[in-house]
Amino acid sequence: MNKTIEKPFLALFGGLTSPAAHCLEWMDETYDLGVYPAKQPREPLPPKWRDYFDNVLPQTIKTRVEAFDETVVMCGNPSPLMEEIENNLNEQPTQEAKERYLFSLLIPFKELADKYTPVALIAQEERQIQETEKDLAYWKQQPQDMELTNTAGKPSGTVKGQVEACCSMISRHRQQIERYKHISDQYRILTGRCEDGARWMQKDTVEAYLHTLHSIAFHFANRLDALLLTYGIDLLRLELESGVFLKEHRLITDVDYYIGSRELAQKYIDALPKAGNSQPQQEAPELPKELNTDKARGLIAKAVEAGYITVEAGQYKWNGEKVLLAYFAVKATTYLGLKKNYNAYACWKPFERLFNVANLKWAKADFEKYHSDFHPTGYEKIDTLFEADTEGQK
Repeated sequence: MNKTIEKPFLALFGGLTSPAAHCLEWMDETYDLGVYPAKQPREPLPPKWRDYFDNVLPQTIKTRVEAFDETVVMCGNPSPLMEEIENNLNEQPTQEAKERYLFSLLIPFKELADKYTPVALIAQEERQIQETEKDLAYWKQQPQDMELTNTAGKPSGTVKGQVEACCSMISRHRQQIERYKHISDQYRILTGRCEDGARWMQKDTVEAYLHTLHSIAFHFANRLDALLLTYGIDLLRLELESGVFLKEHRLITDVDYYIGSRELAQKYIDALPKAGNSQPQQEAPELPKELNTDKARGLIAKAVEAGYITVEAGQYKWNGEKVLLAYFAVKATTYLGLKKNYNAYACWKPFERLFNVANLKWAKADFEKYHSDFHPTGYEKIDTLFEADTEGQK
């Protein structure tokens, strides 16, 4: 197989010395985002390690990320990277060999995916909760004061103690789930995926470089998904089987450009095997009629890619402050030509229905009580969603 492009690309993400691993190491230390929260108060690092996190690690990340030519995956259709991957895929003699090759493309993203999309980690904790709940139900049926012995015949507590131990274990697993969700939220915010990422606006920060890497990974996932759809292979199933979730669901706007048309993309999606153990396809929720246009769908797709919008339980969700959604609605109203009343700032109702929220108008009004103009924190990143999309011209 020819891995001239693939190998250096995957080296960005996989391995202890990859730029992605270095970014995650820095983020975990700087913002206390490891699997287990640090004990408070945190002790200051020794000077040697402080210099490592303040200077050595950021410079190493900067050098590696800036040296990478992201056009191999971010620009053009098809991209050089995807052409190489398709050729390698076609060299595999069996379906099993093809899937093993595809798993090798996903595994380098495992650590990054777990931070942003901890689906597999949460599922592991939930399975542990289910098993422990079975044990708990058993012990609750026994006499609570019954004395227990171990395999050596020595006392090992009481049934009541087992019940308490099961309850404590379930509590710890639930706390761990909340920890994973907290880590994911913070990564998205701190790397500019939501409006609070103030440091992301600065150049040459670790947060900015990690945002770049995550954006590259997101584009790669969508391009790979589109490629595999043409071969009748479901990337979401491969993610479920490998535990590496680069994307939690598939919107048709993720893949239609790379496949060639929305109709053909839907045909390939509909043709995927509906195996019982595969992850169900999550269709895009129905759009309000005002937003059910190609231009509006394209804007929503860009907001999904940027992390401002996700789809959960068949509903679009805005991942940010309500006032920033109000700003998005104002910009989108003009961009999409929705304004019917010259004196109105925005056509609020379609966006309130889309995100199942209320009173966006008042969110704007409340902000303007204390600010001379309507530019909430993070508005610059929202503005980029409305810039001309030149990818199709490259």
